[in-house]
Amino acid sequence: MPTLEEAFRIAIDHHHAGRLAEAEAVYESILAAVPDQPEAMSNLGYAQQMQGKLAAAAATYRKVLAKWPDRPQPHARLGELMQWTGRWGAAVDYYEAAVSLAPKDEGLAAQLDHAVLLAAHHQSLRQPLRRGERLDLRDVTFMVPCRIESPDRRRNLRILVTYLRRHLDTNILICEDNPERQDVPGIMAELGLSSADYGYIHLTSNDSPYTHRGKQLNIMAAAATTPIVVGQDTDVLVEPTQYVLAQRAVHDGVALACPFNGLFFDVGPDFVPGVERTLSVNQIDLFDPRNEMLYKNSYSGSVFFGRWVFDRLGGFNEKFVSWGWEDFELYRRLELLGERVERTLGPLLHLSHARSTNSVTENPWYAHNTAEYERVVSMTPDQIRAEIAAGSFRRPLVSASAVPGWVGTPTS
Repeated sequence: MPTLEEAFRIAIDHHHAGRLAEAEAVYESILAAVPDQPEAMSNLGYAQQMQGKLAAAAATYRKVLAKWPDRPQPHARLGELMQWTGRWGAAVDYYEAAVSLAPKDEGLAAQLDHAVLLAAHHQSLRQPLRRGERLDLRDVTFMVPCRIESPDRRRNLRILVTYLRRHLDTNILICEDNPERQDVPGIMAELGLSSADYGYIHLTSNDSPYTHRGKQLNIMAAAATTPIVVGQDTDVLVEPTQYVLAQRAVHDGVALACPFNGLFFDVGPDFVPGVERTLSVNQIDLFDPRNEMLYKNSYSGSVFFGRWVFDRLGGFNEKFVSWGWEDFELYRRLELLGERVERTLGPLLHLSHARSTNSVTENPWYAHNTAEYERVVSMTPDQIRAEIAAGSFRRPLVSASAVPGWVGTPTS
């Protein structure tokens, strides 16, 4: 049985090594034995935070403050959580509290200054929206690959298009991959939109239930006429000013810019109707456990590109089919080629939906996709350029006959 000091050292070692779940467990065992350990409780909150357990982390930090109200660090950690989730004003409040408790701490003062700057910048970007105007993204085309295989997907496409049109002056191009029917024109008509309000491409030769997203995106990029294009999933939103930050990053020479900070939240079914009613995401409580953080390091869902990524750098790798790896492969490929890749501020919000064959790792393409990802990221820049020049990242639109292990008649 380790002593308290030994247990704390074990927890710290786990923490520094990135074994956060193990560190969390040891901190909890310490606190079960000796509840009044402020360092262990603070470290427990940070281990939870870095695992993406934001609700648990916030609760732990508040528990620290309830017992030890003069400690500045929990306030600063709560300020950091507010920044992660796009709550800029609340972040300032927490950092101000931290600085008031440690006025000579230069690090905390710098964090407060940064929080104030971010909050002011966010308010400045929102000014057009407050005047009833839209944010100017006329040089951007949102490319939306889709197949409407459920009522949830239909609803989410409707929300996405309405949300973008409410907040942005921009272009929307939708590619529907479904040989059996055309759902998108009807959905757009329900929204009161005509063919002049959006672009539409219909692919008819994929008779498998598996979407070919990379192919769809490359086809749309070839059709788009704007200097910036966005790979935009049907189910994903960010706070409107985050789109502007990504647009500006591409203007500044960034090849790939995510309009979010890498945090990918799944907005629970209880919250989606509120988004549809208000066309706002600011009211979503990301500390509610019903809104689970799925990923901490995402590069997918909504990604801005300079169109040179498609003209010169290979675009999306069409060897990826269905769900798995294509966004992360393109990010890694651009990084290997020396291109600038960036993420901006605020979280990404994924509207929950029923899981189809394309949304799970059990789909028959997942092993193939994983092998292709590992192959590309192990290449040298010259090898990647040679494959781009040879067109090796291209393939025909997938069909049932190409599905690994396919037996029988395809069904959706």
